[in-house]
Amino acid sequence: MHKTENKIYYKYMSLDVAKIVLQNQTLRWSTPSLFNDPLDLQFIPPLLVNEREITHKIKTQIQRVLDGEVKAGPQSPLGVLLRTISPKEDEQVKKQIMDALLSSIPESLERVKKVYPSAMSEVRKQLEKCKALCLTMNPANTAMWGNYADSHKGIVLGFRCVEGLDSPWPLARPMRYVKELPPLLDDDFFINLTLGWPDKGVKRIVDTIAYTKTVEWEHEQEVRLFSGMGRNKIADYEDLPFGAQELCNIIFGQRTTADQRTEIFEQFKNAYPQAAFQYVSADPTSYSLKFAEYTNT
Repeated sequence: MHKTENKIYYKYMSLDVAKIVLQNQTLRWSTPSLFNDPLDLQFIPPLLVNEREITHKIKTQIQRVLDGEVKAGPQSPLGVLLRTISPKEDEQVKKQIMDALLSSIPESLERVKKVYPSAMSEVRKQLEKCKALCLTMNPANTAMWGNYADSHKGIVLGFRCVEGLDSPWPLARPMRYVKELPPLLDDDFFINLTLGWPDKGVKRIVDTIAYTKTVEWEHEQEVRLFSGMGRNKIADYEDLPFGAQELCNIIFGQRTTADQRTEIFEQFKNAYPQAAFQYVSADPTSYSLKFAEYTNT
């Protein structure tokens, strides 16, 4: 069994929303405009460029290429130039090549700096249309029960992978919580750009923005499924189905009433026979929540 199949991914919600989710067997994937954090998926990372350090690192890699240790990308300026000279060219020619490439670095960096704001503005516009499903690995977070489950009057649903189903859950990634905006492009990006080496620049940009939040949100222990623009590229949200077998926990908040628990249990116990019904209560001796099986008896 794949290790992710043992993980449970939790979603906090109000009682009314839980009824809709359980009835329709769908979960809502939303665009940033519906998030409770206005910076989520919408911040612009700084462009931090240390010209001296980058120049030194690029010089080291160019020398490795000239010494035959590694190859430059065939379409890079260095790769094109090396095809026009003999491997036996003397050191003076190699020095001229090195000097020419190094002298172009400041201009290249300036071009990147100039286009960066407009490029990031375009990235933001694209991310405004992207959809995500926000989950957590912790069903016992009292703050989350208060904020997302109607002050403990709601429900938490737990989902897991099921063998044979194309479950999205293994693709969920933990958020990174930072005190300062992370830089977007590192030295390796500029080295790869100069030498024509493969670089995951676009993926790095998306990953940095999609999976980073400020430390104020760290208590949520969020894991996120990020789907891009989804099927309907202009909609603010999409309600996408999940497999009935994937729902493994239905957890009642402490402040749900006996009648509410009975209603949910009787209405959905047959639709989700593999789901364990539970309820939480405060444990004053440990300053935490404790879980117990719910049987409606």
